[in-house]
Amino acid sequence: MKLDLDCQDCDERTRLEMLLTDLSATLINAPPDQVDTNIEEAQRLICALLDIDMAALWQLSVDDPSVLVLTHLYVDKEGLQREGEFHHDDFPWVRDELMAGRTVSLSSLDQLPAAAAVDRQAALKAGIKSHLSFPLVVGGGSVVGVLGLNSLRAERDWPEELVSRLRVLARILSSAIVRKQADPALRQSEAQLELAAGSANAGLWSLDLETERYWMTKVAAKMFGFDAAEGITFPQVLERIDQEDRERVKQALERAVESGEEERVAYRITHDDGAVRWMVSRGRFQTDASGNRNLLMGVTLDITETKLRGEALRASEARLSSAVELAELGLYEVLDGNQFTFLDDLGRDLVGLPKSTIPYEEVLQFWARRIHPEDQPRIIELQRRLREGELQKVTVEYRYENPRRGTIWIHHLSHVLLRGAEGRPVLTIGVLRDITDQKVLEESLRKALEEVQRLRERLELENTYLREQLQRDDGQDAIVGESEPVLRMLTAAKQVAPTDSSVLITGETGTGKELLAQAIHDLSKRVSRAMVKVNCAALPAPLIEGELFGREKGAYTGAMTQQHGRFEVADGSTIFLDEIGDLPLELQTKLLRVLQDGRFEHLGSTKTISVD
Repeated sequence: MKLDLDCQDCDERTRLEMLLTDLSATLINAPPDQVDTNIEEAQRLICALLDIDMAALWQLSVDDPSVLVLTHLYVDKEGLQREGEFHHDDFPWVRDELMAGRTVSLSSLDQLPAAAAVDRQAALKAGIKSHLSFPLVVGGGSVVGVLGLNSLRAERDWPEELVSRLRVLARILSSAIVRKQADPALRQSEAQLELAAGSANAGLWSLDLETERYWMTKVAAKMFGFDAAEGITFPQVLERIDQEDRERVKQALERAVESGEEERVAYRITHDDGAVRWMVSRGRFQTDASGNRNLLMGVTLDITETKLRGEALRASEARLSSAVELAELGLYEVLDGNQFTFLDDLGRDLVGLPKSTIPYEEVLQFWARRIHPEDQPRIIELQRRLREGELQKVTVEYRYENPRRGTIWIHHLSHVLLRGAEGRPVLTIGVLRDITDQKVLEESLRKALEEVQRLRERLELENTYLREQLQRDDGQDAIVGESEPVLRMLTAAKQVAPTDSSVLITGETGTGKELLAQAIHDLSKRVSRAMVKVNCAALPAPLIEGELFGREKGAYTGAMTQQHGRFEVADGSTIFLDEIGDLPLELQTKLLRVLQDGRFEHLGSTKTISVD
């Protein structure tokens, strides 16, 4: 529908569109410390363009979420005065409407209902003649603030087209405020995680397989021999790994890709100064927002000192040398496989023996009864293998019920030094170490790593969603027309949107099929998730089935990893298949099955997948 606007109005509308585009680009890319300045400039520009006297932005108080705080105020005309300061209690009716997510448009104060008597008095006192305000909401969530526009010199109208465009401005400001609020929390979480990991001499990292670039903490970068933690790539790290260990590291990486389980690998690193360090890395793959597993996250520990201690222990043949190498460990000696002949004070404390009340011949039974029930089968099996000569030395970690200290973690090394003629142990020595604090720290690091990953994925999803929302108008707002066919079409869209039915939209190229699809999505219960759009005509014919339905590793030459299809990405949301008539005929049956009952199989797989 063509609007009956004179040339001046058309120019103003064009300038408003250009301004909204510029503001969107500026605020999306603005660093958090520049958001406030950009908001103030946006208020000034909007007031100047639309001849509005005052623009006010309120945000929910951090201390009390029920209170709105005026954070940005711009008065356009010199000489306009207002008495006192604005407070959220001055306009209770308007505040309640906005907090409920409704826009307030008043060309005159006479439009205020009787319930808004307090608001009317406050507006008269402030000299407000006309008022327009929007709730600041992001992605269908809760209200984070309010944007208010006021005319102080004279009453004015707020045409629906202008309200619609200014609602876009409100969304732009909402996203900028949310990003600014979220940035300090993410930075603080990452700083806390790096501090915790650094105190444990653990280096945290993540590897993006597509770009082969690392994110590393400073501790991790130092472990690998780099001066800075930025710009590090997998080939650079691989170059520092000892040639004898590179293939083993690559194999561990491949196993992680195939299984999705955590992998652990030890290897040597050579620094620029020639120093060789032993490292052990543990990591597993995480999925991104599209369900693709292409991010390996993990932790690396420098175990050089542990390796050196292990070599010293292997060279030891007596209890005295073991005690020298392994200070502050509980030491014991056993004869004939079951008779304690020595247990030092630290060992007695770890086992929880009462002061000299249990003879040595009963220590073994006392210890065995207090091993955690879930760990007992494993310890019993290791004891058998040590006793029968299958193993000469055992290193194991297990939980132990200490009578005085409760459940603790023990690191236990047992070494048979002498066997009899039948291979039975004659002399066995061992060391016990309390690793409870280490286990608690490992669990804390794991949870912290999961929390950072959760925050990062959530922010990435929200950022992607906000960028998509800001780069397009809502479908309902973008369809303009009052003719009978247009109104009939919109009515049909509103009727089908609440249902879960498949919808066929036909029309020539350029008639707005995608806008109508977006409008149906935005009116549906799936609006909280982004609509997945697929241009069927743009997909290469050999890859169409894999793109739509996903594929398994090895489904065809070049398929190195599993890939999730567009229907899986759209699970719980809406998928828009544009130019569907260009799909090959052999895909029609499979596509019909998906549209009918939501089931399909990956390319190269017989496992049925169900999606909504």
